[in-house]
Amino acid sequence: MLEVGQEKVQDGVSYNEIKALLSKERYDFENDCVELAVKQWFYDSFHHRGADDNPLLDVRDLDRHLDCKFILKGESCLKLLSYQTSRNSVRVGVIAALISMMAVGLTIWGIVSKS
Repeated sequence: MLEVGQEKVQDGVSYNEIKALLSKERYDFENDCVELAVKQWFYDSFHHRGADDNPLLDVRDLDRHLDCKFILKGESCLKLLSYQTSRNSVRVGVIAALISMMAVGLTIWGIVSKS
């Protein structure tokens, strides 16, 4: 969901938009614990656009701003970028390991075929 926030950094994203996306992923918002956890995550990860005029001081204030646009906080964006970088590093590492195994295999095959 942070990726949605990253994609909509110019326009912002509302809690209800995120909730609709999560509902499609089968999050059970009938469960109060799920709803509270998602609200807390949203509150911690996004910043209310125009917060200077209409501050969002607590997660409980979110109920008055469900359709307002929020933008991704800098800290959340950095965490997302770090995650994306590490995910890419794992992919590159797997590819490098496969290539090195092929090189070792070819070397062994070359040695065995000369014998």
